[in-house]
Amino acid sequence: MHECDDLVKQFAACASGRTVSVAWACKDALRMVQECMVQYTAPEPMEKVRQEYLRLRREQQLNSPTDSSNWPSS
Repeated sequence: MHECDDLVKQFAACASGRTVSVAWACKDALRMVQECMVQYTAPEPMEKVRQEYLRLRREQQLNSPTDSSNWPSS
């Protein structure tokens, strides 16, 4: 998930060399990573991705040769 890469790198830099103290020293950085990730992994965005995948799959099936024996049945 490239959209959150910078935030993940910031959290990793904060956590580097820490053990238990990461829980409070990096809590703000972790919260920012979580807030970013939920934008892309919550049920609503995942449903959009699923619908787009199914649309593209149907399109590919319609445009493929008539031999569809290799396609799984849906």
